[in-house]
Amino acid sequence: MRHVAPTTWELTVSAGKDDDGSPRRKYLRVRAVNPADARRLLASFVLEVQAQPAVVPEKRVTSSWMTRSSGT
Repeated sequence: MRHVAPTTWELTVSAGKDDDGSPRRKYLRVRAVNPADARRLLASFVLEVQAQPAVVPEKRVTSSWMTRSSGT
């Protein structure tokens, strides 16, 4: 959570890992008068992200991806 303007906060929530193992994050900008309000919105955002189905990384070799992309 970071303060980006007088009444604007950017919320960040961890949402699992990408194919390469790096963290996947979700971001949301919200309006909140004070840090306590921003924390409440962050708690709601965490619950929202947790309720979404997990995205399972798909392992593909480059040749397989290229075949699918080119339609051959």
